[in-house]
Amino acid sequence: MQVATVAEWAEELYDENLPRITEEVDSKFCCVTEWIEMPMPARDEELRRVLCRSGPFLRQEVITGLEEAEEMKFSRSPLNILCFGDASGVGNELFEILKRRKMLGKSSKMIEVWTDLYKADALSVETIAAYLSSVPAWDLILVTASADPAESNDPDDIIAWTDFLVKMMLYLSQALLKKPESIRKGLCVVTTGAFANDEESHTKASLGICVGGFMFGMLNTMRTEMSDIRMHYVDMEYQVDDLSLESLATEVTRNIGFGENSVRFYQGARYVARQVQAEPRYSTDFKFKTPATGVIAIGGGNGALGLVMGKYLLEHVHSEDDPNKKLTLEFISRSCRISGDGNLKLWQDIQQLAQEKNVLVQQVSCDVASRTAVETFIAQHGSELKGWIHSAGVLRDGLMINQTAEKFEDVYRPKSWAALYLSAALDTHCPNLEFLWMFSSVAVFGNPGQSNYSGANSFLDTLSRHRLALGRPSTVMQWAGWGEVGMASQLEGLAKKRMEESHIPLFTNAQGLHGMDVGLSTGLPVFCVMRYNTASFLKEINKSSKNPNDIYFTRFWSAQAPAKALDELDLYEAVVNQFHKPKAILYDFFIDHFDYFNPKPIHTIVVPSLAYDDDIEDADPKKFKNKHASKTK
Repeated sequence: MQVATVAEWAEELYDENLPRITEEVDSKFCCVTEWIEMPMPARDEELRRVLCRSGPFLRQEVITGLEEAEEMKFSRSPLNILCFGDASGVGNELFEILKRRKMLGKSSKMIEVWTDLYKADALSVETIAAYLSSVPAWDLILVTASADPAESNDPDDIIAWTDFLVKMMLYLSQALLKKPESIRKGLCVVTTGAFANDEESHTKASLGICVGGFMFGMLNTMRTEMSDIRMHYVDMEYQVDDLSLESLATEVTRNIGFGENSVRFYQGARYVARQVQAEPRYSTDFKFKTPATGVIAIGGGNGALGLVMGKYLLEHVHSEDDPNKKLTLEFISRSCRISGDGNLKLWQDIQQLAQEKNVLVQQVSCDVASRTAVETFIAQHGSELKGWIHSAGVLRDGLMINQTAEKFEDVYRPKSWAALYLSAALDTHCPNLEFLWMFSSVAVFGNPGQSNYSGANSFLDTLSRHRLALGRPSTVMQWAGWGEVGMASQLEGLAKKRMEESHIPLFTNAQGLHGMDVGLSTGLPVFCVMRYNTASFLKEINKSSKNPNDIYFTRFWSAQAPAKALDELDLYEAVVNQFHKPKAILYDFFIDHFDYFNPKPIHTIVVPSLAYDDDIEDADPKKFKNKHASKTK
């Protein structure tokens, strides 16, 4: 009689729980980006020894391949690196480490972006193309320029330097698209403090820590449009120490896993990004209440989302007993014109609700992209201003090869630059501010044709982390698609069907606002509101792909929707049985290094035994083995 393997037991447990998992995931509408600790293989010789002792759980080719894998961890020969470097020293010190390790190729070149391009006013597509063409092909292109601060922490100086870096990345992308053979290994972007949440880093760096915030979003969209080029993102601490630089040198020279994760080094440890459900781990019982008095301003107030928020605020307001105290909602835009039947209906609903709740609502003209206009408006309201919703934004979509600096400016100006002006003015004039909501987009995780929009929204995310770390009100909501308002609501026929069958279909107003309530309860600086289609995702996730960009997106998103992969489960259970460590900790480490032990790409981030520990604890392995045994003789 043949006894079932652990993998067969796990498979049956998976099948048994998948419907419940799918239903639960699809019924939640808020998620957050979580950084989980993931050491590099070089530090874990013990795990390799354990795997070698795991006996019947491992295939022989895996066991015999471990020693070969040891030799494959890092690039064997020196790399010719073109570095768009920083004056702060991160790039130069990294070169010194690689030179000491005999990993720096003779043709490597360091461009100090601040002096060679920014101060010299020498940035152009032609300049970038000339750097790329100076050798037949670069092994690695490295960007560390955002480690440099702006000339000051004044918003205009930060805008000037960030805008320059944005255009540099645009021109670099276009040059690579025209000549993809100019790069062998890939592109690595390094930021400092973009994902920091600690007060110390943000106090030392001040507003300048936001400079590299756009990089994460822009690089994610570059992955979708430049799939033949491996792209790696690394965020370091704001003050980079020697140990972190040594780790960074290892990170950029490794072959296996390069481009398959967004990586963060923090306090000596290495972390990777995963998108996870906010409930129940991060959510609380907190319920938002609209302030009963004062002024709340809604930027983009004549647009669909601004109007939806206005109605939401009115529905959550608690009337003040004193008739002399009153709440005012000011819907801000440049034109004050409301167009479209749907928006006009929303405005009528708002006016009726306002009358019932004794709230004053009005359309007010103000250009939030103008520093003078924002300063004047906020100074006039001063201590009366209790809340601000920044929903302004425009789209200038197009593939990167067809994008222009002007289109990028059109997108960044009303969203990112306006947010900097708002932040500074609110801090100066509004001591009673209770909330600042800024609207970002799920595009920060990559969306073809939206490189400018991805970067602009990613900048908002970093700004929100900065404000909250310093104790200032701030929340960013990364919205997916609204199905009942705005442009998406006009979809018909095949376009609508395609959207509904996608991984992230449109949500209703009720679903979106419920997700927002959950996100607000977390108290986090950034959260995502989206609707998940688990069936669609699982259908796609099981397609085998060795492209690092495909693996990147699979790993990042699939923490919410577990897929079936028996080989991985088999190996995972073998390691768990030997290590006797908590599965949640061990699996996170193991899954990122599966390629290291087995050349087959991994397509699973979370399995039921990790997502639902109670199922494992309550399950009886013998029951499953006996059930299988009765079927086989």
